[in-house]
Amino acid sequence: EYDYLERETKYTSMGGETCHPNSPRSDCAKAKEELEKFHYTYLNSGYHMDVLNGWESDDCMQEISARLGYRLLLKTGSFGSGAAPGGTVPYSIEIENLGYASPVNERPFQLVLRETGSGAICAGSDNSEDVREWFGGETHTVDGNLVLPSDLPEGTYEMFLNLADESANLRTDLNFKMKVANIGLNEESTGMIDLQHSVAVTAGGYSAANNSGPAIAVVCGMEQDVLPPDTSSGPLKNGGFEGRIAADWSNFEGGYTVDTAFKHSGSQSVKIIDGGALQQVSVDIEAGSRVTIKGYGKAIGTSTGLWDYGIYTDVKHADGSWLYGQIANLPGGTHDFTLAQKTFVVWKAATSINVYAMYRDDPITAGVAYFDDIEVIVEAPVAKNGGFEGNVVADWSNFKGGYTVDQTFRYSGDQSIKITDGGALQQVALNAEAGSQVTIKGYSKAVGTSIGLWDYAIYADVKYVDG
Repeated sequence: EYDYLERETKYTSMGGETCHPNSPRSDCAKAKEELEKFHYTYLNSGYHMDVLNGWESDDCMQEISARLGYRLLLKTGSFGSGAAPGGTVPYSIEIENLGYASPVNERPFQLVLRETGSGAICAGSDNSEDVREWFGGETHTVDGNLVLPSDLPEGTYEMFLNLADESANLRTDLNFKMKVANIGLNEESTGMIDLQHSVAVTAGGYSAANNSGPAIAVVCGMEQDVLPPDTSSGPLKNGGFEGRIAADWSNFEGGYTVDTAFKHSGSQSVKIIDGGALQQVSVDIEAGSRVTIKGYGKAIGTSTGLWDYGIYTDVKHADGSWLYGQIANLPGGTHDFTLAQKTFVVWKAATSINVYAMYRDDPITAGVAYFDDIEVIVEAPVAKNGGFEGNVVADWSNFKGGYTVDQTFRYSGDQSIKITDGGALQQVALNAEAGSQVTIKGYSKAVGTSIGLWDYAIYADVKYVDG
């Protein structure tokens, strides 16, 4: 049975739990021998505790935990150092599996090229390579030749290995990308494995001779197939300026460049000398919503107190009008990455926001600014149309003597409501936990009323779930 199990578990997933202590079979030496022989991928960490505690005290638990399943170590790698567009880049990668078992699921063997300036992603996959045959205790060598697109832009391209799930729904999920045991090679933000090599692509560049491996066609524009989706910045896309920034951010006036020397987080920021980065964000904003814009800026030698150094927004209302110039300013001068934040209310329904990382019109022409980690947060109001815009009666009913819509006086927007002896009422559905803090607020104008009235206010009655 032992010989059969050894052969069978080389190709199937093996796991289980320990039994009662049975020395010497349950001791470290014999346990490690059998875990390796039968290619264990997992063990129950809760049973039997006497055996598991014995492994701890005999100092083999750390080794067993590290070797369960696969444990890949990049041993060596050789790569072509340069090529012309349309040329080839040979590679040879040696991988040792220090674990007890091979990977259980199939993973495409994909090599990724990332341009250091723009962050553009190109990739090629060796579909003949099966990571499930990287057996425990063995070293595996993968050879091949990347064939570059003939229209590949010149530049310097970093090389990565990307061992992602083959499912279209999971391939960019960081939880389903394989890592290596080497310290410092797993890139946390992308899940890719850094091969510590760059390829110079230049017209007329020299390509090293091909090896015996297969030809792997490289395809560009692979950001959505390789990089995890950015979910950190609300409706704004790629507020962290990672990867191929130009897919989400356009140049404003003098524009921007990608910078890897200074960043608040991740591997990149944008550098602006006189201009900006612009993103037009499509988003449905209810009237009365609170919008928060925030992000980080770094300045070197700029003027202080500039109006146009900060995170700047223009909001387009659903009726075609605009709310211009909402800006989270930065101080200027010379400072490290500093948070800029502004919250404002959009009193009319809106359909889009133009977001700018902006630094322009500085009398000091030698100044430079960097931006990173920009976010846009939209918080819909609990009460509908608190700005009394548009069709007010859709959200507000008459209370006693009621109200009329007024366009002569308003705090913001185009309208307010006028009350002579009555009120406007809205019944708001609210799922509030016990202990929640509720804030009611708003603006009012009075002409010739009494002072100190109880019933001149924003008034609320709260109904509890017990009735």
